[in-house]
Amino acid sequence: MPPPPEPPPPLHARRRPFPWWIVVSVLVGLPTAEAVAALHVYLSNLDLHRTMTAIRDAGYLAVPNDHIIPTLLSFKTALYGGIFYTLSV
Repeated sequence: MPPPPEPPPPLHARRRPFPWWIVVSVLVGLPTAEAVAALHVYLSNLDLHRTMTAIRDAGYLAVPNDHIIPTLLSFKTALYGGIFYTLSV
């Protein structure tokens, strides 16, 4: 009769390989989320700029005011908004 097999080591003593897929998914996912969010914010800012300019030209008080409206056209503003969305998810 052969000897009985050795029992497996306890779960806390086993070495598990490092889950690299988590690192890869974060390194791919964050820039992808940033690009999608920045594009979405940029397109939203263009629409908001068009609307606020029409309101201002009609003689009404536009909120955001005249100091903020020109910044809606820059992509830098959209990148900051994209970072906000990316890191808040």
